[in-house]
Amino acid sequence: MLGVRLLSLRRPLSRVALGDAIKINQFNAKKFHSASHLFVNKPYNLADIGEGITECQIIQWFVKPGDRVQEFDPICEVQSDKASVEITSRFDGRISKLLYDIDDMAKVGQPLVYIETDDIEDDWKEKTDLESTSHAKDKTTDTDPSQKFESRHGEIPSSDFPSQSAKSEPKSHPATPAVRHMLKMRGIDIADVNGTGKDGRVLKGDVQRYSETVSSALSSSLNQSVATVASDEDNIVPLTPVQNKMFQSMTASLKIPHLLFSHSVDLTNLNDLRRRLKDNAGRSSSTSSSEVSDFPKGLTNLPFIIKVLSHTFEQFPTMNAHLDIGPDSKRPQLIVKAKHDFGIAIDTPNGLLVPVIRNVNERSIISIATELQRLGALALKGRLEPSDFGGATFTISNLGSIGGGVLGPLIIPPMVGILGVGRTEPTPVFEAGTGGEGCVVRKDKATLSWAADHRVLDGAIVAKCATAVASRLKHIECLVAVMR
Repeated sequence: MLGVRLLSLRRPLSRVALGDAIKINQFNAKKFHSASHLFVNKPYNLADIGEGITECQIIQWFVKPGDRVQEFDPICEVQSDKASVEITSRFDGRISKLLYDIDDMAKVGQPLVYIETDDIEDDWKEKTDLESTSHAKDKTTDTDPSQKFESRHGEIPSSDFPSQSAKSEPKSHPATPAVRHMLKMRGIDIADVNGTGKDGRVLKGDVQRYSETVSSALSSSLNQSVATVASDEDNIVPLTPVQNKMFQSMTASLKIPHLLFSHSVDLTNLNDLRRRLKDNAGRSSSTSSSEVSDFPKGLTNLPFIIKVLSHTFEQFPTMNAHLDIGPDSKRPQLIVKAKHDFGIAIDTPNGLLVPVIRNVNERSIISIATELQRLGALALKGRLEPSDFGGATFTISNLGSIGGGVLGPLIIPPMVGILGVGRTEPTPVFEAGTGGEGCVVRKDKATLSWAADHRVLDGAIVAKCATAVASRLKHIECLVAVMR
């Protein structure tokens, strides 16, 4: 009996000792953890920014190796074929390595930088979840977790970095896309320019001063013959993401048989109406809050043309459509779009961009004008979002704001049409009088140039649609009464 009692006493004592040992081991582990702090190098992949974009150009870095970052801190600015996007961090840590230099092309879904973080518990949980998933797929695999843990906290394998684009601690040179375009056009390395803006940002004035300094130095040190030889050298300029996108779109456009149609439209009444609206807006802004006073400054004819076009497409719906060829080119189909989402071609320092005004058929002229100004301002600053692009049902190119009359616009598939608007100019027009006599009067006229996919749209449809647009623009005051 005594032996049994002693045995029963030993077991609880053994449990207590074991528990104490566990606590001691845990305490020592914590002390060891704090004494030899472990860090995890996490790859930060370039996320998908939408619209099927596969690569982006690095415009500028906001960080360098060794910098501390917190969640949502900006890391870099990238330029796709449509817009520039600011990339932010997803977690806290220290930048250990940048994998690309400025102007390099970064692949979507591939590591952009490596961030050193001390969040051991989250990393261990992430690793454990990953192992659990792998174990569920293949129960025959048996790997020691401690070995995996060590591999996560060791040296980063050199094969993880793209050898052709990995750079050692590149210096950040903040500058807007417009300034970078200016540098490229003048063949100046941004590293040679002393930025006077905030945080060393390179401004247009800095580039201008640098150009003048270099020009002065060259003129005093180089003779005319050397300068002549240098000017005759060819310069290889790689295409920008925007130019690459245009190259692809225009190559696809070559497969479309274009039906071209141009005609002159009378915008005299439209110009008079626009001037009256602007005058009334100025007078009413101080006395009332009427909708007229909400017209944006610098109101042009383009919002009216866009609205008239949308209104006319309700009568000719096949002009607002996509041609879906699909994998079987023998059975194409025309998808008539219910919404009128018009792409507007905008010339920017980064190239031609075509953002989209959504739901034109549901907007007022004021709303269209306001959206035009918003998209134009963002495009010039390189700040358009991916959501501002894609899904256009028809395209309008207002080259008349630069110059030109009859244009030859090219269709961007899968759309089936595009409209080019020429410059509005005063034109002498002969008008017959009631008594058989006539007179020459001044009219404000512009040329509209249409291009349609002749595989699905014939000349009669385009001509009827164009004639209806011209009539409604000429008698714009009548259309206002029925326009939504």
